[in-house]
Formats: sequence, C-alpha cells, structure tokens
Amino acid sequence: MNHLQTFQLPSQPAAVFHTEERRSSVSALIMSALGADSVPPGLRSQLDRMAGVRYLANLKPLEPEAFVSLARPFQYLAITRRAVRRLDGGMIDALPRLKGLSVYSTGLEWIDLERLQRRGIPVLGLPDYCTNAVAETALGLILMTAHKLHLRYLKSLHAIPESVSLCGFELQHCRIGIIGYGRIGRLLAKKVRPLCAEVLIADEDTNRYGPPEPGIEVTDIKTLLSDCDFVVVCASQEFAEKALIEQRDYALLSPRSVVVNVARTSLLDHDLLVEMVKKQQIRAYLYDDLMRDGDWPNEREYGKIVPTGHTAWYTEEAMASGTSTWINNLIALCKGK
Repeated sequence: MNHLQTFQLPSQPAAVFHTEERRSSVSALIMSALGADSVPPGLRSQLDRMAGVRYLANLKPLEPEAFVSLARPFQYLAITRRAVRRLDGGMIDALPRLKGLSVYSTGLEWIDLERLQRRGIPVLGLPDYCTNAVAETALGLILMTAHKLHLRYLKSLHAIPESVSLCGFELQHCRIGIIGYGRIGRLLAKKVRPLCAEVLIADEDTNRYGPPEPGIEVTDIKTLLSDCDFVVVCASQEFAEKALIEQRDYALLSPRSVVVNVARTSLLDHDLLVEMVKKQQIRAYLYDDLMRDGDWPNEREYGKIVPTGHTAWYTEEAMASGTSTWINNLIALCKGK
C-alpha cells in the first residue's frame, strides 16, 4: 500500500517521500521536482515491480550532508540537477551501497565520474534528449536579439521607456560563430546557416561527430571572437571547471558582438561580460541562467543583458523523451544491464 510522508530537513525546503512498500533485494531512490508525479504511471508500475522504490520531491538542491543521509541506504539513484549542486568523490565514497546512477542531465561535469569509475559504478545520462530544444533556443535568442523582438513586446505594453530603440539588424549580413561543435553546436550551425552570411566554428575536435557540414568554416577561438557578430557558446564543462576563453581574449570582442551562452555560465567570465555590455564594449550578452544581483540593466542596457533561467532545454518533447529515458536507464541499472 502506498503512503505519503512529509518531513522538514534542517535548513532545507520541505520534501515529500512517496514509498512503494514491498520487499525487494533491490532498492532505488528517485529525486526530482515532483517526486512520484515526475514518473509516468506505466514506468512507475514497471519499476515498482522490480525494486523497493522511494520518491523524493525537492525543489532546491540539497546540502551535501542531507543528500548523503537520504541516499546512503539505496543501491540505485535517479537524480536531476535539483538533487544536489555537485556530487564529488567524498559524497560518492559516503554511499557504500551505491551500485548505479541514472542522471537527468546532458552534462555530467558536476559529477566526479573518475571516482564512480574507480568504484565500478555505472552512470547513465541523457546525451541528446534536449539537443534540438537547446539548438532552437540558441537560434531564437539570435533572432530575438537581432530584431529586438523582446523589446518590441515590452514597449507595446508600455513596460519600458519610449527612449528605448526598437531598430534591429538583419542576420543575412552577419557572421555567426559557434564555440563547441558537438551535438548542439552542429545542429545549430545547420539551422542558422541558411539565414546568415557565414558560420564559423571552433572546437578542440570538430570531427567528433563526423566532418563539418558544407559551408561551415573551421577556425580558432581568437579569430571567431574578433570576426563574428554573434558568438554562441555550446561547449561542455568539465568536473574541474575550466575557462573557455582566456581573459585577455575578451578584448577581441567588438561593440557589435553579441554573446549567447546556452551552455554552463562557468565557461565564461560572466561578470566581465555584464560589465562589457554596460560599458558598450559589446552589443549584448544572453545566458541560460538566473539573473544575479549585479546583472540588472539600466535604461541604456534594456534587452542587452538577458538571462533565460536555465530553460533552454525546457520543451514538451524534451521533457517526455528525457523522463522516459531517465527512468528506463534506472530500470536497466536495477536489472544489472
């Protein structure tokens, strides 16, 4: 019989446990925003038949100690980015029963994969569930910025001053530079190529998924920064965070440059880019993260500092595909596959 239990963790938001009470040699914990309601009924039934499952609803990342305390009894974990900000080696070692990890995320740079590998613990992510969603978001942000679509809407509502200009520019004359030519970068290049003058790409391995498409020019980051009207970041981060652009190379950007980051904010010098917009050293900076206190624009920067709240992936199609694969990955782990 199912039951719900609500409890309050120290310094944590309320969480809800939903437990399938049954005896099983396999135990699993699923952490997500909606807990049991995050999993389609068919997949829940399939999972509940083969494992003792507990569902945890948490809207904000848990502190490491709270995460370890909750996860320690379980052999298999299915987690989202809401579970914890970073899963490091110490936390992994504090989970002696852990046998497998299913992650609702494309990027796994926030997890110590080397420690998992050393312990022989498999981890399954979602490498391509939101590829199209993120590529389309990047394309949308490019078009929105060029034609000031967001400002046209706000001005029609009288939400911004009359002095804010709505005059845009056309992509057909622009060079689009893409840093990171993986799944997302490759798809974005294909989508944007018919709309602009030229597409340049920079990546350590531009042939990772085959040679570049016809009409795509391979270059280095410095040339891309200096020559392109749009610089779009689609690269991935690593567990040991690294800067994608050297500090001195930001000076290669010009007052016409628009920086669009649909990847991790930590790849770039966020504060510097905000400051460059405010000093009119670049045209605009758009990033898929939450707005920080120092990011607020004044009248001169309306529509030029634009956060999108880590929602580039957030479509009906990506949610359906991602959830299904995430739970099926957990089922496969529980079966020892």
